[in-house]
Amino acid sequence: MRYVYRHALASGIPLGGLGTGSIEIRADGKIYDWHIFNNGPWSSRSDDRRAVYMKEDDMFFAIRTCPKGGFPIVRLLRAGSYELGGDPYTLPWVKPVEGIEFVGEPPFALLRYDDPSLHVEVELEAFSPLIPGDVKNSSTPAAIFRFKLRNKGQEEVDVSLLAGIRNPFTALKGVAGVNEVKPGSPTLLVMRGEGVPPRHALEGGSMALTVVGGEVSYSAVVPKRKEALARLWVDLRADGAVSGPHRHVAEEDFYGVLCARLTLRPGEERTITYILTWFFPSHYDELGERLGHAYENWFTSAEDVARYVAERLSGLYEITKKFHDDLYVNGTVDRWLADLVGSQLTTLVKATWFTRDGRFGVWEGYWDPYYMGPGTSAFNTIDVMYYASVMLLFLFPELEVKFLKQHAEWQLSPDCEPYYTAYALAVPENMYELKKELARDPAATVDFEKLKKLTSRVIAKTGKDPRGRVPHYFGVSLKRPDAYHMVDLMPKFVLMAYRDALWMSWDLLEELWPRMVEALEAVLRLHDTVGLHLPYHQTPAGFDAMFRAVEGLGGFPRRLLEFLVLAAQGEAHLPIGFQTFDVWSFIGVAAYTGILWLAALRAASRAAVRLGDSERAERYERLLREARENLVKVLWNGEYFDLWHDPVSGLRDKACAAAQLIGQWYASTLTDLGYVVDREKVVSALRAVKKYNFKPDEGLINGAYPEGPRPALVGDTVYPNGTGIPFRVGSQMDTPWSGVEFAVASHMISEGLVEEGLEVLRAVHERYRLAGHYWNHVEWGAHYMRPMSSWAVIVAVEGLLYDSGARVLRFAPRLRKENFRWILSLPGCWGLVEQRVTGGGQRVLIELHYGSLKLREVVVERLVPSIKEVKARLGERELRVEWVLEDGMVRATLEEGVTLKAGDKFSLELA
Repeated sequence: MRYVYRHALASGIPLGGLGTGSIEIRADGKIYDWHIFNNGPWSSRSDDRRAVYMKEDDMFFAIRTCPKGGFPIVRLLRAGSYELGGDPYTLPWVKPVEGIEFVGEPPFALLRYDDPSLHVEVELEAFSPLIPGDVKNSSTPAAIFRFKLRNKGQEEVDVSLLAGIRNPFTALKGVAGVNEVKPGSPTLLVMRGEGVPPRHALEGGSMALTVVGGEVSYSAVVPKRKEALARLWVDLRADGAVSGPHRHVAEEDFYGVLCARLTLRPGEERTITYILTWFFPSHYDELGERLGHAYENWFTSAEDVARYVAERLSGLYEITKKFHDDLYVNGTVDRWLADLVGSQLTTLVKATWFTRDGRFGVWEGYWDPYYMGPGTSAFNTIDVMYYASVMLLFLFPELEVKFLKQHAEWQLSPDCEPYYTAYALAVPENMYELKKELARDPAATVDFEKLKKLTSRVIAKTGKDPRGRVPHYFGVSLKRPDAYHMVDLMPKFVLMAYRDALWMSWDLLEELWPRMVEALEAVLRLHDTVGLHLPYHQTPAGFDAMFRAVEGLGGFPRRLLEFLVLAAQGEAHLPIGFQTFDVWSFIGVAAYTGILWLAALRAASRAAVRLGDSERAERYERLLREARENLVKVLWNGEYFDLWHDPVSGLRDKACAAAQLIGQWYASTLTDLGYVVDREKVVSALRAVKKYNFKPDEGLINGAYPEGPRPALVGDTVYPNGTGIPFRVGSQMDTPWSGVEFAVASHMISEGLVEEGLEVLRAVHERYRLAGHYWNHVEWGAHYMRPMSSWAVIVAVEGLLYDSGARVLRFAPRLRKENFRWILSLPGCWGLVEQRVTGGGQRVLIELHYGSLKLREVVVERLVPSIKEVKARLGERELRVEWVLEDGMVRATLEEGVTLKAGDKFSLELA
C-alpha cells in the first residue's frame, strides 16, 4: 500500500469578531484554538491563559445522504482516521470523507468535501462578518457555517446535515452544563452553566448553536462516550433525523445535537447554515479589573447574538462576500499576491481585544508553545504598530484613532508616575546630580515624594526632561504601559498621526499636535547628544549587549552581579536607546532612526503650516536640512546608508539594513511628504537591499554585510563593528521578518522597482505556504502584528494616495497599467477601482461598495499619447471638469465636489 504524505496545515482561518476571541477552522475540517472563553493566549490572567475548555473533537459536522429507495451513507465532514464513535470493527460506516480541498481566503474558509460515495456535492463556506468600516457587525461573536448541498445525480436524494457541540461548562469541576433547545424558526441550542464561580472567565457566559434551513430535529444530550455516539449515528442513519430531550443538565461531558433534513431534486442546490455564537463577559486583566467586551454594548447573551445574526444572515453574508471578492476574485493581480495581502487579516480576528469601554488592543504576538512570544500582556506595541497600523487605518479607521489616542494618553509627563521619575533618572546627567542631592538629603532615599521633588530640581538644572517620550506597549492592562525605552517611538508616533490625519481627517492633526510637538522635543532634549540634530542611541542599545559583561560569573552573590550588570550595561541607567530591533544594538547615529527622524521633521513642518504655526514650521524644516546633511556625511557610503556610526567611540557598523528607509516609506509611499533624502539615494539603497539582503530559500533578511559573516553559514560569531557583541544563529539581523518584507517590498514597488518588490513578496508567499503557516506569520510569537503591513502592498501597487481635506485621490497603478482592476481600500469606504486603455483612450472607473467617498480632484498617470478632453461622470450624470497635465500626471478638478455612496460608479475618461 503506497501513501504520499502531505504536511497538514498548521494554521487556518480564525472565526470570530474583532476582540471577541476566536476559533480556527483548518484544512482537515476540524475546529482548533477555542479561545472564545477569555482563555488561552488570547487572555492575560495567568490562570486563564492555561485554561482549555474545548478541543477539536468538541464540535463536528456529519452528513447522511440517501437516494429514493437507496442505501443511506453517513460521513463525518472532517479528514483523518476513525473517531467520534466510529471504528473499522464495530461502526465501519461512520468514517470521515476521503479528502477535503481547503481554500483559505480570510475572512472565508472554503471547504469542498471529496467522497465519491456521497450522492451530493458538499461545500462549506465558513466565515464571520468582517466588513471594513462596520465596527459593530465586525465585532460580533459569531462563526457562520454555510453548507451548500447540490444533487449531482438523476434521482431525488434525502440529505441530513448534523452538527454536534459539547457544552463547555462541564470542563469545570463541580459545574453543571445546561443545554436547552428552543425550536422555531430558527431553532437554537443554548448552552449555559450552573455553579460557575464568581470572577471566573465563564461566569455569566453562554454559547448557542443555531440552524437555518431544512426540517430540524434535535437532542439536548449525547454523552461524550463512544457507545452514546454510536447510538447517535444509528439514529441518524435510520431515517435522517435524531431524537432526544429538549433540555439536559449534567456535570458529565455531553454534546448537544441539531440536525437539518431536506430533499434535493436532480440538479437542485440548497443551503443549510449553522451559526455558532458566544457571550462571555467575564474578561479580566492582570490587575483584576473586568474589561469585558465591546459586544456587551449590543447584546445580552449568546441567544441574543444568534437571533441578531440569523435575522440578518443574508445581508451579512453578501457584504462580507463582496469585500472578499473585491480582494481575491475581481482583480487582475495574480492570485498569489491577493492571497498574500489578505493572509494577515487573520490577526485582526485572532489577536485583538475590544473592551466594553471601547479600548482596542492588538497583541504584539500570540503566545505559542513552539514560537513562544509574550507571556503576559503586550498590546499596541507602537514601534511595531508603525507597520501594522496600515491595515487598521484602511479597514477600521475609528479603531486606529482609538489606538493612537490611547498612546497619547500615556505620553510621559510629570503626572505619569513612577515612569516619569524613573526615565528622568535614566539620563546620566540627571543621576549624577541626584546623587549630590541625596548626599544632602538622605531622607529622599526612603520617601518617593521627596525623590520626585529632588528629581524635578535636577531636571530644572540639567534641562534633561524626559517628558514627551512615547510608551512602548501596554502590559498588564490596556491602561498601563510597560516602558519608554525606545528612540524610534517618538518619530513613529508623529508620522502615524500625520498619516492618519491625511487619509482620515485633518481635525485629528489639530487634536494630536501638542503631543507631536512634545514627542519631537523629547528627542531633541535627550538624544541630540553629539549636536548633529539626529537621534543618538545611548548604550545599552539592545538586549544583545546587556548582561554580557557578567556571563560566566556564576556562584557569586546575586546582588553583586546585579550591580555589575548595571555598571557595565552602558551609559544610561535604564535603557532609553533601544529601537524596534531590540536584540540588535544600534549605537550612536543609525540609518533606521535617522531617516525616521527626517520624515518626522517633515511631517511636523507640514503639520505646522496647516495649523498656522509658521515659527515651528520653519524651525523643523531647518532642523531637517541640517540633520539630512549630517546623516549623509556620517552614514552614506555611496551605495546605501551604513547601519550606524558612533562619533564618540569612532566605531562603525557597515551592515546594509533592509529597513534603513522605513521613514522614507512613510514619506513617499504612505503620505504626501515626498523625499526626505534624495530619490537617487533612495533607489540606490533599495537596490542594495535587494542585492545584499535577499537570500535564496530564505527571503529578505534584516541586515547583511556585503563581505562579512553570517551566523546562518558559519555559526555563532561576533559583529564586525568593534563592539564584541555576539552575532548568533537566528539573531534579529540574520533573519527575515515578513512585516519588514511587506514594507520594503511595497516601498520598492512604489519607487518603480516593481520586479524586485514582487520577488521579495513571492519569497514570503513561498516560505509561509511551504511551512503550513500561511495565515500565521511569526516573529515574537505567533500571529505577529507587524505583517499586517501587507495592506501597504495595495497602496503601492495602485499608487494610491488620498488627501481627506482637499478631497484629492491619486491613482497610478504600477502593475498592468493598461488593464488594471483591484480592490479600492480607503478609510471609511471600499469597492473596486479599474483602469483600461483602449483605442487611444484611457478610462478610470470607481465602483463604491461600502461607505462614502468625497472627491474634488482625481490624479492619474497619462498612458495615452495625447489628450484632447477629459470627461467625468457620476453614474449617467456628466460632471464639469477642468484638467491640467503635470509631470506626466493628469489632474482633473471637478467644478463641484461629489460624494460617492455605496452603489455609485464614478468614471474619468481621457481621450
